[in-house]
Amino acid sequence: MIKTVWLLLLLVTPWVAAKELYRYQDSAGLMVTSDTLSPEAAANGYDIVNEQGRVLQRLGPRPLQSQSSEQSEQDQYLLSIFSKVDEISVLKNRKLELLARDIKHLLSNIKGLMTREDQSLKRRSIWKWRGSLSLNPFLLRLLRCKNLGRK
Repeated sequence: MIKTVWLLLLLVTPWVAAKELYRYQDSAGLMVTSDTLSPEAAANGYDIVNEQGRVLQRLGPRPLQSQSSEQSEQDQYLLSIFSKVDEISVLKNRKLELLARDIKHLLSNIKGLMTREDQSLKRRSIWKWRGSLSLNPFLLRLLRCKNLGRK
């Protein structure tokens, strides 16, 4: 009994360990057999074969994904505006330049505001040290202007 089980295991093992390979045509039109599948082969169709080259399964080209009507409308809009892909790249680069310029201006504005804040804090600390009123510097300027206008 044990001998028959071992004999069955020895007979079944090659089928279990049989390696599946993929056979497909590459971009040059040559037939390729490999244990890995390229993306082009998955899209164009391929055969699953065993080590002896026997076809186990034949898979045809993958169907194209259907686009939504909204995507189709966007594609038609872009095709009506641009005649070449280069035009899209030029416009993209121009937009990126404008964004970089805007970012540069915003950073400059932030730096200026931080400088003004530091100056205001320094003035306020000097006024507190002198013992004068700790009013907002803007309000102090307004009061001085009003006083000058009355004279």
